[in-house]
Amino acid sequence: MSKYLQTYKELIAAFDSRNFDRFVDFVTDDIEYHSHVGSPPIIGKQAFREFLEEYDQVNSDVEWTIRNHAENQDTFMVEGLVEQRDTGTGDPIRHEYCGILEFRDGKICGWRDYFQK
Repeated sequence: MSKYLQTYKELIAAFDSRNFDRFVDFVTDDIEYHSHVGSPPIIGKQAFREFLEEYDQVNSDVEWTIRNHAENQDTFMVEGLVEQRDTGTGDPIRHEYCGILEFRDGKICGWRDYFQK
């Protein structure tokens, strides 16, 4: 298993256990996360952690499926499916996604997610 795929799987495990401190241990202090095309990025470890907590409040039963992945030097690309439930309405949400993660010194310093509804 590639080192970045292992890191990504550990991120998912940290999220699944709601261990957001562990999750942000994988990112640099100056992480730049793009969660939505056209929205400003989330910058910094604390802001990223707050984003995770907010996301957790409005979504439940989050299930990640990794379909494909590739890595080259310090970049990891992953394609898959995220299924979850809207906590307000109870409606299921299903997103095909592609994530591009950039690493510096073994930690994620840049992350861009692209979703297909």
